[in-house]
Amino acid sequence: MSATYRTRELDLGEAVLVFDEWPGEGARPVLFLHATGFTRGVWRPTAGVLTDACRPIALDLRGHGASRCDLPVKDWGAMANDVERLAALEGWSGLVIVGHSLGGGVGTLLALKRPDLVDALMLIEAPLKPPSGGSGGNASEMVEVALRRRYEWPSREAAAEHLRARSPYDAWHPEVFAGFVDSGLRAVGGDGTVQLACARETEAAVFTGGGMGEMWSALPKLDCPVWIGRGSGSRGLHSTTAPEAAAQPRRAYEWVAEDSGHFAPLERPEWVEAMVRDALAVLAGAPSAVRPR
Repeated sequence: MSATYRTRELDLGEAVLVFDEWPGEGARPVLFLHATGFTRGVWRPTAGVLTDACRPIALDLRGHGASRCDLPVKDWGAMANDVERLAALEGWSGLVIVGHSLGGGVGTLLALKRPDLVDALMLIEAPLKPPSGGSGGNASEMVEVALRRRYEWPSREAAAEHLRARSPYDAWHPEVFAGFVDSGLRAVGGDGTVQLACARETEAAVFTGGGMGEMWSALPKLDCPVWIGRGSGSRGLHSTTAPEAAAQPRRAYEWVAEDSGHFAPLERPEWVEAMVRDALAVLAGAPSAVRPR
Protein backbone atom coordinates (compact mmCIF):
# COMPACT_ATOMS: atom_id res chain seq x y z
CA MET A 1 0.00 0.00 0.00
CA SER A 2 1.31 3.47 -0.88
CA ALA A 3 2.29 5.74 1.99
CA THR A 4 0.70 9.16 2.41
CA TYR A 5 2.57 12.13 0.98
CA ARG A 6 2.38 15.84 1.71
CA THR A 7 2.63 18.60 -0.87
CA ARG A 8 4.86 21.61 -0.27
CA GLU A 9 6.00 24.67 -2.17
CA LEU A 10 9.15 26.76 -1.88
CA ASP A 11 9.71 30.22 -3.33
CA LEU A 12 13.17 30.46 -4.92
CA GLY A 13 12.65 34.01 -6.11
CA GLU A 14 12.51 33.56 -9.87
CA ALA A 15 10.57 30.29 -9.51
CA VAL A 16 8.14 28.71 -7.07
CA LEU A 17 8.58 24.94 -6.91
CA VAL A 18 5.94 22.49 -5.76
CA PHE A 19 6.75 18.93 -4.74
CA ASP A 20 5.29 15.89 -3.04
CA GLU A 21 7.33 14.24 -0.30
CA TRP A 22 6.84 10.99 1.53
CA PRO A 23 8.01 10.06 5.05
CA GLY A 24 11.50 8.70 5.52
CA GLU A 25 13.38 10.85 8.02
CA GLY A 26 17.08 10.12 7.82
CA ALA A 27 16.76 7.92 4.72
CA ARG A 28 18.44 8.64 1.40
CA PRO A 29 16.43 11.14 -0.70
CA VAL A 30 15.29 9.85 -4.09
CA LEU A 31 14.13 12.65 -6.38
CA PHE A 32 11.69 11.88 -9.20
CA LEU A 33 11.66 14.23 -12.21
CA HIS A 34 8.96 14.00 -14.89
CA ALA A 35 9.02 14.33 -18.69
CA THR A 36 8.06 17.40 -20.73
CA GLY A 37 4.42 18.33 -20.29
CA PHE A 38 3.84 16.00 -17.35
CA THR A 39 3.79 16.51 -13.58
CA ARG A 40 4.87 15.12 -10.25
CA GLY A 41 1.66 13.12 -9.86
CA VAL A 42 2.74 10.47 -12.38
CA TRP A 43 5.36 9.25 -9.89
CA ARG A 44 3.01 8.72 -6.95
CA PRO A 45 2.41 4.97 -7.47
CA THR A 46 6.17 4.36 -7.64
CA ALA A 47 7.27 6.72 -4.88
CA GLY A 48 4.57 5.65 -2.46
CA VAL A 49 5.78 2.05 -2.23
CA LEU A 50 9.44 2.93 -1.70
CA THR A 51 9.24 4.54 1.75
CA ASP A 52 10.66 1.40 3.35
CA ALA A 53 13.90 1.97 1.43
CA CYS A 54 14.30 5.73 0.92
CA ARG A 55 12.73 9.18 1.22
CA PRO A 56 10.89 9.79 -2.07
CA ILE A 57 10.32 13.29 -3.44
CA ALA A 58 8.45 14.10 -6.69
CA LEU A 59 8.95 17.59 -8.12
CA ASP A 60 7.06 19.72 -10.62
CA LEU A 61 9.78 21.28 -12.77
CA ARG A 62 9.39 25.01 -13.47
CA GLY A 63 6.50 25.74 -15.79
CA HIS A 64 4.91 22.36 -15.13
CA GLY A 65 2.08 21.40 -12.80
CA ALA A 66 1.81 23.75 -9.85
CA SER A 67 5.37 25.10 -10.14
CA ARG A 68 5.68 28.49 -11.78
CA CYS A 69 8.22 31.11 -12.79
CA ASP A 70 8.42 34.57 -14.30
CA LEU A 71 11.04 33.79 -16.95
CA PRO A 72 10.54 31.81 -20.18
CA VAL A 73 10.60 28.07 -19.56
CA LYS A 74 12.98 26.46 -22.02
CA ASP A 75 16.45 26.19 -20.50
CA TRP A 76 17.16 22.74 -19.05
CA GLY A 77 20.12 24.22 -17.18
CA ALA A 78 17.80 26.62 -15.33
CA MET A 79 15.72 23.64 -14.23
CA ALA A 80 18.87 21.91 -12.97
CA ASN A 81 19.77 25.07 -11.07
CA ASP A 82 16.31 25.03 -9.48
CA VAL A 83 16.93 21.50 -8.20
CA GLU A 84 20.35 22.52 -6.89
CA ARG A 85 18.88 25.43 -4.93
CA LEU A 86 16.02 23.29 -3.65
CA ALA A 87 18.50 20.66 -2.43
CA ALA A 88 20.48 23.33 -0.58
CA LEU A 89 17.37 24.72 1.11
CA GLU A 90 16.14 21.26 2.09
CA GLY A 91 19.55 19.93 3.12
CA TRP A 92 19.46 17.01 0.67
CA SER A 93 22.65 15.06 0.02
CA GLY A 94 23.51 11.72 -1.54
CA LEU A 95 20.68 12.16 -4.02
CA VAL A 96 19.42 9.43 -6.29
CA ILE A 97 17.74 11.16 -9.23
CA VAL A 98 15.13 9.29 -11.23
CA GLY A 99 14.41 11.18 -14.44
CA HIS A 100 12.07 10.40 -17.31
CA SER A 101 12.93 12.07 -20.62
CA LEU A 102 13.36 15.79 -19.79
CA GLY A 103 13.76 14.80 -16.13
CA GLY A 104 16.72 12.63 -17.06
CA GLY A 105 18.30 15.53 -18.91
CA VAL A 106 17.85 17.84 -15.94
CA GLY A 107 19.30 15.21 -13.61
CA THR A 108 22.29 14.73 -15.91
CA LEU A 109 23.08 18.44 -15.99
CA LEU A 110 22.90 18.60 -12.20
CA ALA A 111 25.14 15.54 -11.80
CA LEU A 112 27.74 17.13 -14.08
CA LYS A 113 27.63 20.42 -12.22
CA ARG A 114 27.41 19.00 -8.72
CA PRO A 115 28.86 15.46 -8.60
CA ASP A 116 29.13 15.86 -4.84
CA LEU A 117 25.35 16.11 -4.60
CA VAL A 118 24.27 13.19 -6.83
CA ASP A 119 25.21 9.62 -5.84
CA ALA A 120 23.30 7.84 -8.59
CA LEU A 121 21.43 8.75 -11.73
CA MET A 122 18.55 6.86 -13.31
CA LEU A 123 17.95 7.95 -16.90
CA ILE A 124 14.67 6.46 -18.07
CA GLU A 125 13.87 7.05 -21.72
CA ALA A 126 16.08 10.12 -21.71
CA PRO A 127 17.02 11.66 -25.11
CA LEU A 128 20.19 9.61 -25.46
CA LYS A 129 21.16 9.04 -29.07
CA PRO A 130 24.46 9.66 -30.87
CA PRO A 131 24.54 12.79 -33.04
CA SER A 132 23.80 10.82 -36.19
CA GLY A 133 20.76 9.27 -34.51
CA GLY A 134 18.98 12.52 -33.70
CA SER A 135 17.16 13.05 -30.42
CA GLY A 136 14.35 10.56 -30.79
CA GLY A 137 12.12 12.85 -32.80
CA ASN A 138 12.13 15.87 -35.06
CA ALA A 139 12.03 18.93 -32.80
CA SER A 140 9.91 20.98 -35.19
CA GLU A 141 7.36 18.16 -35.43
CA MET A 142 7.26 17.86 -31.64
CA VAL A 143 6.68 21.61 -31.35
CA GLU A 144 3.83 21.43 -33.85
CA VAL A 145 2.20 18.56 -31.97
CA ALA A 146 2.52 20.45 -28.67
CA LEU A 147 0.95 23.61 -30.08
CA ARG A 148 -1.96 21.67 -31.60
CA ARG A 149 -2.68 19.76 -28.39
CA ARG A 150 -6.13 20.20 -26.90
CA TYR A 151 -5.72 22.38 -23.84
CA GLU A 152 -9.11 22.93 -22.18
CA TRP A 153 -12.18 20.93 -21.13
CA PRO A 154 -15.47 21.80 -19.40
CA SER A 155 -14.65 19.56 -16.42
CA ARG A 156 -11.94 17.35 -14.94
CA GLU A 157 -14.08 14.31 -15.75
CA ALA A 158 -14.39 15.35 -19.39
CA ALA A 159 -10.63 15.85 -19.60
CA ALA A 160 -9.95 12.43 -18.07
CA GLU A 161 -12.37 10.74 -20.48
CA HIS A 162 -10.86 12.51 -23.49
CA LEU A 163 -7.26 11.75 -22.57
CA ARG A 164 -7.75 8.17 -21.43
CA ALA A 165 -9.16 7.20 -24.81
CA ARG A 166 -6.05 8.41 -26.62
CA SER A 167 -2.42 7.43 -26.99
CA PRO A 168 -0.24 7.45 -24.97
CA TYR A 169 -2.58 7.75 -21.99
CA ASP A 170 -4.58 4.67 -22.94
CA ALA A 171 -1.62 2.42 -22.05
CA TRP A 172 -0.66 4.11 -18.77
CA HIS A 173 -1.03 2.32 -15.45
CA PRO A 174 -4.38 3.41 -13.89
CA GLU A 175 -2.76 4.94 -10.79
CA VAL A 176 -0.24 6.82 -12.90
CA PHE A 177 -3.05 8.24 -15.03
CA ALA A 178 -5.00 9.21 -11.90
CA GLY A 179 -1.93 11.03 -10.57
CA PHE A 180 -1.64 12.98 -13.80
CA VAL A 181 -5.33 13.93 -13.83
CA ASP A 182 -4.96 15.18 -10.25
CA SER A 183 -1.76 17.21 -10.73
CA GLY A 184 -1.69 17.84 -14.49
CA LEU A 185 -4.95 19.81 -14.80
CA ARG A 186 -5.73 23.17 -13.23
CA ALA A 187 -9.11 24.76 -12.61
CA VAL A 188 -9.81 28.06 -14.38
CA GLY A 189 -12.74 30.26 -13.50
CA GLY A 190 -15.53 29.03 -11.28
CA ASP A 191 -17.51 26.86 -13.67
CA GLY A 192 -15.41 23.68 -13.43
CA THR A 193 -13.37 24.34 -16.57
CA VAL A 194 -9.87 22.85 -16.48
CA GLN A 195 -6.73 23.35 -18.55
CA LEU A 196 -3.50 21.43 -18.85
CA ALA A 197 -1.19 22.61 -16.07
CA CYS A 198 1.70 22.80 -18.53
CA ALA A 199 0.91 25.36 -21.20
CA ARG A 200 1.30 24.28 -24.82
CA GLU A 201 3.79 27.11 -25.36
CA THR A 202 5.88 25.88 -22.45
CA GLU A 203 5.96 22.33 -23.79
CA ALA A 204 6.97 23.60 -27.22
CA ALA A 205 9.70 25.81 -25.76
CA VAL A 206 11.25 22.92 -23.85
CA PHE A 207 11.66 20.97 -27.08
CA THR A 208 13.64 23.81 -28.65
CA GLY A 209 15.32 25.35 -25.63
CA GLY A 210 18.48 23.30 -25.56
CA GLY A 211 19.49 20.20 -23.70
CA MET A 212 18.77 17.28 -26.00
CA GLY A 213 21.95 17.65 -28.03
CA GLU A 214 24.14 17.75 -24.94
CA MET A 215 23.04 14.49 -23.38
CA TRP A 216 25.05 12.00 -25.43
CA SER A 217 28.37 13.78 -24.95
CA ALA A 218 27.62 14.12 -21.23
CA LEU A 219 27.36 10.39 -20.55
CA PRO A 220 31.13 9.58 -20.40
CA LYS A 221 31.68 12.54 -18.07
CA LEU A 222 29.38 11.30 -15.31
CA ASP A 223 31.18 10.25 -12.12
CA CYS A 224 28.26 8.48 -10.47
CA PRO A 225 26.82 5.10 -11.43
CA VAL A 226 24.08 5.39 -14.04
CA TRP A 227 21.03 3.23 -14.58
CA ILE A 228 19.82 3.39 -18.20
CA GLY A 229 16.15 2.44 -18.55
CA ARG A 230 14.69 2.16 -22.04
CA GLY A 231 11.77 0.63 -23.88
CA SER A 232 12.53 -1.90 -26.58
CA GLY A 233 9.80 -0.78 -28.95
CA SER A 234 7.59 2.06 -30.06
CA ARG A 235 4.30 1.91 -28.15
CA GLY A 236 2.99 5.44 -27.72
CA LEU A 237 6.24 6.84 -29.09
CA HIS A 238 9.51 5.31 -30.24
CA SER A 239 12.18 4.88 -27.60
CA THR A 240 14.40 7.95 -27.35
CA THR A 241 17.31 6.00 -25.84
CA ALA A 242 19.72 4.20 -28.14
CA PRO A 243 20.70 0.64 -27.14
CA GLU A 244 24.36 1.68 -27.13
CA ALA A 245 23.72 4.42 -24.54
CA ALA A 246 24.49 2.04 -21.67
CA ALA A 247 28.04 1.60 -23.00
CA GLN A 248 28.83 5.31 -22.64
CA PRO A 249 29.02 6.04 -18.88
CA ARG A 250 31.97 4.77 -16.84
CA ARG A 251 29.67 2.59 -14.78
CA ALA A 252 26.22 1.77 -16.09
CA TYR A 253 23.42 -0.74 -15.63
CA GLU A 254 20.91 -1.32 -18.41
CA TRP A 255 17.24 -2.09 -17.77
CA VAL A 256 14.97 -2.80 -20.72
CA ALA A 257 11.16 -2.75 -20.74
CA GLU A 258 10.22 -5.19 -23.47
CA ASP A 259 7.41 -4.30 -25.87
CA SER A 260 7.19 -0.75 -24.59
CA GLY A 261 8.43 2.61 -25.82
CA HIS A 262 9.10 6.11 -24.56
CA PHE A 263 6.34 5.97 -21.96
CA ALA A 264 7.54 2.74 -20.32
CA PRO A 265 7.84 4.24 -16.79
CA LEU A 266 4.24 5.45 -16.95
CA GLU A 267 3.00 2.06 -18.07
CA ARG A 268 5.09 0.01 -15.64
CA PRO A 269 5.68 1.71 -12.28
CA GLU A 270 6.76 -1.64 -10.82
CA TRP A 271 9.65 -1.70 -13.33
CA VAL A 272 10.85 1.68 -12.07
CA GLU A 273 10.42 0.57 -8.46
CA ALA A 274 12.66 -2.45 -9.10
CA MET A 275 15.27 -0.21 -10.74
CA VAL A 276 15.29 2.19 -7.78
CA ARG A 277 15.64 -0.67 -5.32
CA ASP A 278 18.53 -2.02 -7.38
CA ALA A 279 20.30 1.35 -7.28
CA LEU A 280 19.83 1.65 -3.53
CA ALA A 281 21.18 -1.87 -3.05
CA VAL A 282 24.27 -1.14 -5.17
CA LEU A 283 24.95 2.09 -3.25
CA ALA A 284 24.75 0.03 -0.05
CA GLY A 285 27.38 -2.39 -1.37
CA ALA A 286 25.23 -5.20 -2.76
CA PRO A 287 25.49 -6.53 -6.32
CA SER A 288 23.12 -5.30 -9.00
CA ALA A 289 20.32 -7.44 -10.36
CA VAL A 290 21.83 -6.90 -13.83
CA ARG A 291 25.39 -7.03 -15.06
CA PRO A 292 27.10 -3.64 -15.38
CA ARG A 293 27.85 -2.50 -18.92
